[in-house]
Amino acid sequence: MILSTMLYAVCIAALLGLFALVSERICGELRWARRAPWILALVASLTIPAYSFLIKSDGAEGGLVSLPFAIDLLPDVLPGDVRSATGDDSADTTWLTWLEEKSLDDMLLGLWLGSSALMLLVLLVASLQLSWAIRRLETRTIDADCVVLAERLGPAVYGFLAPRIILPKWLADGDAALRKLVLAHERKHIAARDQMILLGALLLVAAMPWNPALWWQLRRLRAAIEVDCDARVLADGADAASYSEALLSVRLRAGNAPLGAVALSEPVSDLERRIRIMLEESRRFSLPRVGARMLLALVLAGLAVSLDAPRAQPGASDGDADEPARVPAMRESVYLLMQQAQSCAEQEDFDCARDAVNTAATMNLNDYENAQLWYFRAFLHFQEEDIPRTIAAYENVLRIGDSVPEALRQRTLLSLAQLYTANEQYEQGLEALDEWFDREQAHPEISFVLRANIEYQLGRYEAALQSIREAIERAAEPDEGWYTMQMALQLEQGDESGAIETLELLNGKWPSPERARRLEELKASAN
Repeated sequence: MILSTMLYAVCIAALLGLFALVSERICGELRWARRAPWILALVASLTIPAYSFLIKSDGAEGGLVSLPFAIDLLPDVLPGDVRSATGDDSADTTWLTWLEEKSLDDMLLGLWLGSSALMLLVLLVASLQLSWAIRRLETRTIDADCVVLAERLGPAVYGFLAPRIILPKWLADGDAALRKLVLAHERKHIAARDQMILLGALLLVAAMPWNPALWWQLRRLRAAIEVDCDARVLADGADAASYSEALLSVRLRAGNAPLGAVALSEPVSDLERRIRIMLEESRRFSLPRVGARMLLALVLAGLAVSLDAPRAQPGASDGDADEPARVPAMRESVYLLMQQAQSCAEQEDFDCARDAVNTAATMNLNDYENAQLWYFRAFLHFQEEDIPRTIAAYENVLRIGDSVPEALRQRTLLSLAQLYTANEQYEQGLEALDEWFDREQAHPEISFVLRANIEYQLGRYEAALQSIREAIERAAEPDEGWYTMQMALQLEQGDESGAIETLELLNGKWPSPERARRLEELKASAN
């Protein structure tokens, strides 16, 4: 899940980066600030994934939802659960190896948090080191600006709350015209608070430092900041050719750029692009060209917004072929209709419940949704005492096949066994119960009583006697009727001594004159 989340975040950032790239061209043609699209892209690259996971996940179509059904007929296995479809709670505590998905998620999450913490630590240490180094450097007032002189640093603006200009000594003592243009450039950075924008961008990247698309956006933002600064310098009357030569001169001798500083130090390709932007002749405004770019930008933004975040999908782990299948998801639209049907049923408004179920049936349902729908229909038919239609609904659940969760299949089989028996379909009842026994690991005593009843109706007295004995042995407090059935089956098998023993137990726990008389008759007959 963490891996898919990271890939989703990379896709979002890449799409938004392309959106910003197109939007920057539009801003350039309209003479707007080029940095704005990149700021928007960086912010949206974090807020869209966060929104998708923290907000949209609660109601997204196709997402995992919980069905809080209260009716006892409905299964306990909920589509929002990631428990084993067998319904065995012990599956929740299954230990997974480090190769399995959960461990991979833990490892990736640790790397994510660790890389974010490391980047923040690096930024903090670099800031403290530079602050300590600046305190030891010479400060001088040049052209009415208080600047810090350094051997290998600058020119740059450093400091977020109280920004300062750093100049290399060769520039401070060199050509005055060149120095004037450089200082004008740095003053424009400070006036536009570019250092604060850069700080915010670095913090955003620190939230996902493993995301290459965010680093690309950061690089393009820094380039856009410089282009915007160039435009402001030229707008104040600087000559484009002289200013371009100044940039080249500084680039040839530029020192190191402090981490987190807005500096006249950049890749040659970016500098060439800046100079080309300044020196190229102004193109005539083209409405079709701007309109086409706007359309492309809107498409890219729409793709980023509409891209669905990955959800926790239940399913067997690839690392363990023996792990039980997981419960599939139910879409929210189906869930809401089933919830409505549930609410109507609780109020005994079965017409309302049937309408909600019929509405859900018109949708393109997956196998799990179909199984839930037929199970609920069986409940409605049972409330109307329509046993044949109840049986038919349960049979439709089983016809869906292997997509039906095991717990739902088991409860359907057990319900069918009881309904077949009530409808005197004893062979079918025994078949359903046998399949239930084959699949079920825990066999409560009442299931042996049901089997004994079916076997008795089929005339299989010896098997019925074994089943009722199994029920009595398993029960902490066997029912009176179970002993009565055992006695009747013992008599059918000609076991009078066993029947007498059972009747004595019955008369001892539930004494009655009729039992006492019957006991005397059996004893007399045995003698």
